[in-house]
Formats: sequence, C-alpha cells, structure tokens
Amino acid sequence: MIDYADVQGTVLRGYRVDLARHFVLSVADVGRARTFLGQLADGTDGVPKITTAARWTVKPECFVNVGFTSAGLAALGVDGGRRGRQRAGELDRRAGRRDSRPRRVEPLGRR
Repeated sequence: MIDYADVQGTVLRGYRVDLARHFVLSVADVGRARTFLGQLADGTDGVPKITTAARWTVKPECFVNVGFTSAGLAALGVDGGRRGRQRAGELDRRAGRRDSRPRRVEPLGRR
C-alpha cells in the first residue's frame, strides 16, 4: 500500500494555479544543500514543506516539489542516478531493445 505522505503531490495529480515559479539550482555546498533539502522535507526554518500526495481539505498556500538530475544526485553523493540509468538499460535489453535512449511514446489508443 502506498503512503501518500511519502509521495510528492505532482507525481499523482497536477495543480491548478494561476502562477508558477520554477527554480533550477546546482549543488555548490553539499552540507548546505542537504540542510536545505531537510528543511523542505520538514517545512522547518521558514522553508515551505514539500507538497505530498496526501489529501487536503484546504488548498495549500503554495505547492513545492523537487526533482533531481543524475548530476545533482551524484553531487549529493547519491548513486541512484547511475543505477537508474543502468536499470533502464537492463529493462530495455530484457525487452529486446538495444539501448535505453528516449523513444516516442504514442498516446493510448493510437496503435
């Protein structure tokens, strides 16, 4: 069973908002980046909390979601970026595809 409090809200549903801001950040100081991510996860020190997929009755003041590039994960010392690419390649090989480059995906019902 999925605990929706452990899933970012944007993964399961989109948000209807009038204004959106997107920030592209890089990791220059691993310690400070980890602290900031912890603050986002907890909503502490005046930093808004990451919006989860848990149901809410009152619309939040803002919605916050975080994404990482494989380079960002590597800068934070997380090996998941490389493993994710390796896993995608492994799944492609099992499915008989030669590589894991992005492919065009047709919408359902158009085949």
